[in-house]
Amino acid sequence: MKNVLLIQPLPSLIYKNNTELYSEFDSFGLAIIATFLEKNNFNITNILYLSSEKELEKELVNIDIIIIGDFRYYSYFCNPYFLIQQCLVSLEKFNFSGKVIIGGRHSDFFSETIKGNQNRLKIYIASSVESIGKSLGLKSSDFLILGKNTLPCPYPINLKFLNNDKLTGSISRPNRLNIAQIIIDSGCKFNCSFCEKARSDIQSFPIRYLLKLLEDYATIGKNYLIFWDEVFGKSKNTDSILNLLKELNLSFTCNTRLDSLNIEFITKLAIGNCKSILIGLEVGGNENDAQNYLKIDYRKKKYLEKLESIISLLNEFNIDLIGSLIIGLPNDTEEIISNRILHYSNLGLKKIYIRPLVVFPGSAIYLESIAKNIIKPYEEWNNTELQTYPLGYPTICRNLNREDLSQWIKN
Repeated sequence: MKNVLLIQPLPSLIYKNNTELYSEFDSFGLAIIATFLEKNNFNITNILYLSSEKELEKELVNIDIIIIGDFRYYSYFCNPYFLIQQCLVSLEKFNFSGKVIIGGRHSDFFSETIKGNQNRLKIYIASSVESIGKSLGLKSSDFLILGKNTLPCPYPINLKFLNNDKLTGSISRPNRLNIAQIIIDSGCKFNCSFCEKARSDIQSFPIRYLLKLLEDYATIGKNYLIFWDEVFGKSKNTDSILNLLKELNLSFTCNTRLDSLNIEFITKLAIGNCKSILIGLEVGGNENDAQNYLKIDYRKKKYLEKLESIISLLNEFNIDLIGSLIIGLPNDTEEIISNRILHYSNLGLKKIYIRPLVVFPGSAIYLESIAKNIIKPYEEWNNTELQTYPLGYPTICRNLNREDLSQWIKN
């Protein structure tokens, strides 16, 4: 039986002084891969959330296969390429001689650069569960796969792989020990220029396995869920899911879009025990140039005008609204950012989540910035120059430097 070590590098692996804002949670993607491999007679020695080189050295005894990658949600706070690269450097330093598989949804972007910089390691690129299986010699008949994406998966997940008590949680999971996570649909059909997931195919978790997973969570005392779907409520199974949540008395937080929040859907969310919603507001409702730059969908623009009444409606159902704002656009200034936050505060929004604009490889903004010579291709980025937020990414803001933007994220 082959021994497998799965690794999710944490930002603190290379950014020692700038990770106080970064919070971590169990990786749903790693749990899927670990369950899959265990069912195919591989021995999972550990899921390692790696924060130091010393931790890695201790784990390498009798390991045949290492799977490493970016299986996190918040890739816009820290560039996964540099984290994966550092893991490979350490493995080469420790003379690891087994097979190394680079996994996760971003591996395709970085494949040639990652492979080209490591001479002695046996490296394979595998961006899906299926391709990981093939890298390990499994045949397609050995497993079921819905599509090319790693998430979601068409088989039940072993919950022991989603119960790491050393992680710090996240903005949506302040009391992480009682909170579980789940993804119904991966992918997003919308066109936002800042998102690397724009225009990606939507894959759905089969309802029979989803209901089983919800019941399993309830039996082990997980009484709160966080749905990581890009747009919760788009699944054809939403009504069945909400009914089961009510039956199991499971409360939840979800991501969705403003144009989904009509009275009918909000009523269903309330009946299903929804306690809070995270939506991407991105920029102010009156910032037309910024909206056009980010290619904000016209439906979202339309509903931004109705935000005050939507907040009022959600308050009637005791559902909190958390608005996500982006800072660091090319024309942003201190005044523009301040007004962006004040705009939503005046509309009654009590919780605001600020994140940096990143030129993620593959996004429309990245491609445009390359074409206009605003930034270099990611293969030429120098990580020693990118040690403040957003970690490992160049900024394209003309008026504020990295330290200025960092202060807004902290506040």
